[in-house]
Amino acid sequence: MTAVSKRRPSRTDLEALLRETGGNIAKTSCRIGCSRTTLYTWIYQLGLDRLAGIVPRELLLARTAARKSEEAAERKVRVAQGPGLVSVTVRLPGELWRWARIAAIDHDATASAIVTDALELYRAISEGAQAKAEDDQ
Repeated sequence: MTAVSKRRPSRTDLEALLRETGGNIAKTSCRIGCSRTTLYTWIYQLGLDRLAGIVPRELLLARTAARKSEEAAERKVRVAQGPGLVSVTVRLPGELWRWARIAAIDHDATASAIVTDALELYRAISEGAQAKAEDDQ
C-alpha cells in the first residue's frame, strides 16, 4: 500500500508496510500519507505495537519510575549517625558521581566514603593554604 489514503489501512497492509520500513514510524506515515500521531493510533487499534517496536506505555512508565528511583538512591549519600556525624543528601553532577562510584569500586569502599574522603582532603588543603597565608603576613 503506497498510495496516499485518508482511511485507515487494513491490518495486513499496515503490517506489510511496517515490515518494509523496518518499523520506522516516520517512513511508514509518509508512505501512507498520514501523521505519525494518526499512525500510532492505528497501530494501537490494530494491535501492531510490538511489530512497530513500540514499548507498551505501562512498561515504559514502570521503567521510568524504576530509573528515577535508582537515580535518587544513587544521589543520596548517607552517613552513619553518631557523635558529630549527620545524615545528608548530596546532589552531584553526573560525571562527578560516576567518578565517585568508580573510585569506590577501585578502593573497595562506598561512594559515601569516597565523597567524605575527598571533602576531608579539600578541607585539609584549604586549611593549609589559609595557615600559609597567615604565616606570610
